[in-house]
Amino acid sequence: MNEDHFYELVHKYLKQEMSAEEQFFLEKNLEEDAQRRLLFDTITKSNVKKSSLPELQSKFDKVISSENNTFPTLQKRWLKFPIYKIALAAAVVGAILLFLVPRLQNVAIDDQALAKTIHTKNAERKKITLPDSTEVWLNGGSTISYLPSFGKTDRTIELDGEAFFDVTPNKDLPMIIAAKGIKVKVVGTSFNIKSYRDEDSYEASLVEGKIELYVSDKRKSTTQVYHLVPGEKIKILDNTLSHNQEKLSIPEQREFREYEILRSSFGKENPDETPSEIAWKEEKLAFDSEALSTALLKMEKWYDTKIELQNTALTNLSVTGTFTEKSVEDLLKVLQLGGAQFKYKKIDQRIIIY
Repeated sequence: MNEDHFYELVHKYLKQEMSAEEQFFLEKNLEEDAQRRLLFDTITKSNVKKSSLPELQSKFDKVISSENNTFPTLQKRWLKFPIYKIALAAAVVGAILLFLVPRLQNVAIDDQALAKTIHTKNAERKKITLPDSTEVWLNGGSTISYLPSFGKTDRTIELDGEAFFDVTPNKDLPMIIAAKGIKVKVVGTSFNIKSYRDEDSYEASLVEGKIELYVSDKRKSTTQVYHLVPGEKIKILDNTLSHNQEKLSIPEQREFREYEILRSSFGKENPDETPSEIAWKEEKLAFDSEALSTALLKMEKWYDTKIELQNTALTNLSVTGTFTEKSVEDLLKVLQLGGAQFKYKKIDQRIIIY
């Protein structure tokens, strides 16, 4: 996020005109930039917002013309701003002055808290209950975020990673889950979403109920809507990440496509057997005819271990099965016993497969 965009979002926050999407975006930026977090807290926790525009501009002029300016880097930056942003600039500098001039007294105000974020580390799984009683299981290396208004005026969630949702029905307030290039709309149902930012595919698997899946194509500025039935899975291959047109599922279509949409069924003949798509909820690592390169990504998150595949001839080796082994080395031994032709070694904290 560039400087202009950041301060425009702060301006909207001060005027209480932010959308849920803008607030999500601002919170993420504040988490990643400690200096911006300090500046944001300074502005929103002071009485500077109550000052008149002339007062703020006067304070602003004094600070940028001061020889002993404590914040010299601000001078060049703010002087380049268009005139319509001076009000926000004055608010920022005025807030800083509250710390520099002892005679000015800070007055705490009650601002709306930003998004609540829940995170799991690799090799960690967690079950949580949202304010609307929806139950969520988070797989390793996953994050969900939602606003304080969740369950009251909206039910919007942002997801990075994998999660299983058992959604509390509410026809008047559908749940919206945003995960990378897709959005899922649901009233009340059970489903799994896998959407890690470091993987070039993501998927939605419906256990019961119904969901609407929205897939945005940025190159065409269009959005496709897909309706899922129980036992159905949609997998999206993101070719913009892989930059590999050989992954197209229709050989005769050579034109580059941003997304590949693959529909399949994940129901099992044995009703007592947990589908591989949601086996992780039961502390089971499952693979269903997955390429070794993809399976290794799962193993890395499951065991929190870095795995390097040096033998590229093994990339598409098919892996199938459900495993409860406690270490990645034990799992690799089981795969070898099952006929997988590879060797591995451990160097420091890495596993090398060759």
